[in-house]
Amino acid sequence: MGFAVGGGVWGSLADRFSVRALLTVLYVCGALLMLLLLFVHSDVQAFGAGFGFGFLVGGSIQLPTLLLASYFVRSHLGASGGVVHMARGFGLGSGPLIAGLAIDGTGRYEVAWTGLACMAVAAAVLMALARRPRRMVGMEGQERPTASVRSADGSSGS
Repeated sequence: MGFAVGGGVWGSLADRFSVRALLTVLYVCGALLMLLLLFVHSDVQAFGAGFGFGFLVGGSIQLPTLLLASYFVRSHLGASGGVVHMARGFGLGSGPLIAGLAIDGTGRYEVAWTGLACMAVAAAVLMALARRPRRMVGMEGQERPTASVRSADGSSGS
C-alpha cells in the first residue's frame, strides 16, 4: 500500500522539484524511519513503519532513473542504468546480510538499525553533493537534453 501511494506522490513531486533534492530528502527520511524502528513496540507501529518504507521505495525506484536520464543521452541510458541498478542490487542483497550478522553478533537490533541509518545519511550527503557531469557522455554530435530533463538534478545544464 505504501509503495503504491509513494510512487504517485514521489512521481508528482518529481514534476515540480529537483530529482536530486528529492532523492536527498528520501534518503534522510529513510534514515529517520530506520531510527524510528528502535521505538516500534506494537503491531500497529510495525505496520506504520512498513507503510513508511513502502512509501520511500515507491520513490526510490523511479527517481534514480529520472536522474540518470538528465545525465546521459538515450543511447547510453540502458548501460548507465544497468550499472546503477547492479550496484543497487548488491546493496539490497548485502544489507540484510550485514544487518543479520550485526544482530546475531550483538544480540541487539539497535546496532543494525543505527548502522543502516548512518548508511542512509551517507547516501543523502553524497546525493546532495553530486553534480551533473560537465561533459555529457555520448553527446558527440547529438542535441543536449531538453530543459525539462536537465532540471531533474536541479542544475541548469550548462
